[in-house]
Amino acid sequence: MRTVAVMVVFIGAIGTSLADESELGNPKTIGHGDVYAPATYSRGTIAEAWGLTEEEYKRYERLMITDRHFTAQNVTPYEILGKHAETEEEAKHYAQMLIDRQLEEYIKTMEWIMTLRDTMPAREEMTTTILTNAPGVREALSDAGVDVNRYFERGAQSVLEDGESTAAEALPQTEPGTPRACLYIDHTNCDRSCNALWREARALQEKGSVSGIDVVFIGQGEEKPSRADVSGWAKAHDVTMAEVRNRAITLNHETPHYLELRKQREIPLLIDSNGEPIP
Repeated sequence: MRTVAVMVVFIGAIGTSLADESELGNPKTIGHGDVYAPATYSRGTIAEAWGLTEEEYKRYERLMITDRHFTAQNVTPYEILGKHAETEEEAKHYAQMLIDRQLEEYIKTMEWIMTLRDTMPAREEMTTTILTNAPGVREALSDAGVDVNRYFERGAQSVLEDGESTAAEALPQTEPGTPRACLYIDHTNCDRSCNALWREARALQEKGSVSGIDVVFIGQGEEKPSRADVSGWAKAHDVTMAEVRNRAITLNHETPHYLELRKQREIPLLIDSNGEPIP
């Protein structure tokens, strides 16, 4: 028994000695929880990443030598130090550090989610452009068993005011491969010629000569028309929410796709989705 006790003390001394080295860790990583560091990082660097002093991190390492069989491996140093705190004040201190770190991570996560949400209109517009103007992509997806029509049933995000709704309207019946009409306008100067082209596009749609109308709003300089600008024009020209939802009409900024299609021609301009004049 004496020999066993000596061995335990000896092993404990080795563990403590290793924990006191300035360069720590296994061949892959060191650290705990959400902080990972190469083995070449010093204890001081890792402690700083956790907001701890080097002495606090040394204590955490010593505690983990004896606590590792009873503690999950994804707990933070705050939880280990807090669990073994010597006073209530010390325990509260580490509890607050844990809360602060969790709040910091939560804020970072929410900022990332909001950034992703901000990109959704652009991603939606890109998907719409590809599915509308690249029949090969749409056919390939359909051949692979993807129900592409589900995308159009959901509809692109409307630029009309929230809360407006009308009964669903069916898309005009057109032959497969029928192009769409693209109407380029300056909403700040939609004069008689602009309105005449809008009425022409509407007439073509009603006859089934085009499968839909893509209204492209040209901004002044680098400034794009606002949601309110687009909404105001759409309402003034009797565009319904249902038409936007089922893509009978789309309301767009001039993306690189539409810019390439226009080829620097003067506006107002009415062409088809292949960039050709409409007879």
